[in-house]
Amino acid sequence: MVTEIIQADPLSGAVYGFRAKPADGEKLIYWGGTGMCLFAKRLEIGPFCWPDVQDDVIRPTAAHL
Repeated sequence: MVTEIIQADPLSGAVYGFRAKPADGEKLIYWGGTGMCLFAKRLEIGPFCWPDVQDDVIRPTAAHL
């Protein structure tokens, strides 16, 4: 998805995030040098509050995560 949709290099060291449709789950992936790392979180109650989209990119702060 990173190369096809975002048109970015998944091995660049950047962290890429993907949100579930109901906004109660998210996954973060990044290249750790020896393999891909995947972090997943699903909320029991309520949705994640994502920042506004600017230039088709969301730049969340640590507080958003």
